[in-house]
Amino acid sequence: MGATFAPSLIERPLDIQTFRRDVLPGVTRGTSVMKGFGDDPNVVPYIDDIHAYLRARHDGLVGRGRPPGRTP
Repeated sequence: MGATFAPSLIERPLDIQTFRRDVLPGVTRGTSVMKGFGDDPNVVPYIDDIHAYLRARHDGLVGRGRPPGRTP
């Protein structure tokens, strides 16, 4: 959703290449720092699914929370 230290990922979603480039290794912009998730086994195999979820949130196709039909 965004905060004072990070932009919203659903207001203006990133293209898939930029999303991977920022999320996996992390990114620093000025004083804003987002740690990388490139070694997180809960993120790496699902990076494209996470991007698709954020895109669907942006497009108004799904609301907040776990999409239906998914199990942890």
